[in-house]
Amino acid sequence: MLVAVLALAGVSASHEEVPIWAAVVAALAVAATCVPVLRWVRPAVDAILFSHPDDALDLIAEVGHRVADGAAAVHGTDAVATEIAAQIAARLRLPYVAILARDATAPPPTSDGPPPPDRLVRLPLRVAGDDVGALLVLPRPRERGLSAPDLALLQELAVHVAIALHVAGVSDDVRTSRAALVTAREEERRRIRRDLHDGLAPALAALRLQLAALQQLVPDRPQDALDLVGRLRADVRSASTQVRALVYGLHPTVLDELGLIEAIRSQAAATAGVQVTVQSPTPWPALPAAVEIAVYRIAGEALANVARHSGARTCTVTLGVRDAAVELRVDDDGRGVPTPLVPGVGLAGMRERAEELGGSLTLRPSLPGAPGTTVVAVLPVGTAPA
Repeated sequence: MLVAVLALAGVSASHEEVPIWAAVVAALAVAATCVPVLRWVRPAVDAILFSHPDDALDLIAEVGHRVADGAAAVHGTDAVATEIAAQIAARLRLPYVAILARDATAPPPTSDGPPPPDRLVRLPLRVAGDDVGALLVLPRPRERGLSAPDLALLQELAVHVAIALHVAGVSDDVRTSRAALVTAREEERRRIRRDLHDGLAPALAALRLQLAALQQLVPDRPQDALDLVGRLRADVRSASTQVRALVYGLHPTVLDELGLIEAIRSQAAATAGVQVTVQSPTPWPALPAAVEIAVYRIAGEALANVARHSGARTCTVTLGVRDAAVELRVDDDGRGVPTPLVPGVGLAGMRERAEELGGSLTLRPSLPGAPGTTVVAVLPVGTAPA
């Protein structure tokens, strides 16, 4: 190629006319020689431009520092994923890098639209064997895929990115749970305030007025005073009932009086129109108070739903303890789970009670071919009860 170019240059310099066939041959020689040379030179150039061991180590260190200094816990999952993806793309000079959380449905688009899915390289992000997301990388233009050094570096980065994403996700869950607990607490305070203001306070005010009237009747009208005493006793009894209802709303006294199993049996006996059977191991272990209240409330709401909506004739409540968790199962032979299912306040309340304690609640049809609905609540108790 070099000889042909020099020969043409020499002919041109001597002002002699260059034959057409010579120009064509020279052009073909240049084309045939450049392509192999470029194929041989480009990987070396790309290695110089895009592979920087120092930058790679710095990038791994930066992601590790984000986990160590708690930055992933302070910021949300989306913010952490976006920032780390931008750092990787900038350091490795990649056209597109995205970090998807586990529940994400589609990668974020670029300025030119969605990335081509056939060229995206997907690296799974795992923590302790659990999938927490994926690292999506688009190779550089004119490259069929990622080079071996890039792939090795990204696989190493995926370990640190997975930890950062997991920490951010756990922090999001903690913030959501804390907000839900604060909301539930304030709603409970509002309910107690309303009950005190609208129920007990007027009753006590009426008692005070009646006692003042009694004081005036005793000297001159003893019979009227005796009649008023009878009415006062009825009002005091009513006020005491309201106080017991408020106390019951805070903690079901039936749990202290009967225990969890017998308290649920009393709920079952009060379920109108349904024959309810309660099954449990004997003896029943002692549980934390929060778990007992949650199981009692969930069982009561589940039985209320059976009586109101299922059309069932029989129902079985099964309680058990295994693997450091309490399992409550309510099976009925009613109409089954409606389609589509629209969760009401009762179902949402049961699920919230279970999730507040780190448990879960599922609603599903009974066994295939059998009518009815099954509600299963699993609540951890920390350590296995004796």
